[in-house]
Amino acid sequence: MSENRKYILDKFEEYLYENYKSFCERHKLEESLTGFITFLIDQELVPTTNIKKYTVLHEYENLHQKLPAQKTRAVHTLAERFNISERSVWGILQGNKNS
Repeated sequence: MSENRKYILDKFEEYLYENYKSFCERHKLEESLTGFITFLIDQELVPTTNIKKYTVLHEYENLHQKLPAQKTRAVHTLAERFNISERSVWGILQGNKNS
């Protein structure tokens, strides 16, 4: 990692933490991991598409453990659960294989 990139990451962490602390103080909240994740999402630092992909992949893994030979059923269940098309679920699963 170059020095410039390291510097940017260090400053990002510093500013992010300062802003999170200020947010907690303003709203009289205790700092917590859950609160920090919510803060990141509220600040739009975690794109919605990443949240959806991450969640669908983990939910698929959970379902696939319960229904190992029923991929289509798992995809259908996830599509209904998250109100997205089965094609979108398949796309997320295929995209993960190429990573």
